[in-house]
Amino acid sequence: MFDQVWTQGLLHKLSHYLSQQYVEILASYLHRRKFKIHYGEVMSETRMIAQGSVLGPLMYTLFTADIPTHPDIVTAMFADDATLAAVSSSYEEAISTLQAHMDTVYS
Repeated sequence: MFDQVWTQGLLHKLSHYLSQQYVEILASYLHRRKFKIHYGEVMSETRMIAQGSVLGPLMYTLFTADIPTHPDIVTAMFADDATLAAVSSSYEEAISTLQAHMDTVYS
C-alpha cells in the first residue's frame, strides 16, 4: 500500500511537477510524524501518525503512474499488488515476453 512506497523516489518524481515548497510540505507529511494529546493535566504517550489519509491513494497513483507498458502484456494493479499477464501461442514466448518486460519495469 501507500505506506510501503519508496518515499525519496516519490518526492523525486513529484519535484518534476510541483514547486519546491509543495514538495517540502509533502515531505513533511510523508516522514515519521508524532503526536501527543494533552487534556487538562494529563498527557498521552507519544504516538506515530499513520500515513493513511485522503492523500494516500493519490500519492500512490502518482508514484506508480509511470510504470512501463507493453502492447502484448496486461498490467493490473490494486493497492500494493501488481500482476503482469501475457497471452501467446506458446509458453516459451509468453515467458520471454514477460521477462523482457519485467527487465524494463525494474531497470
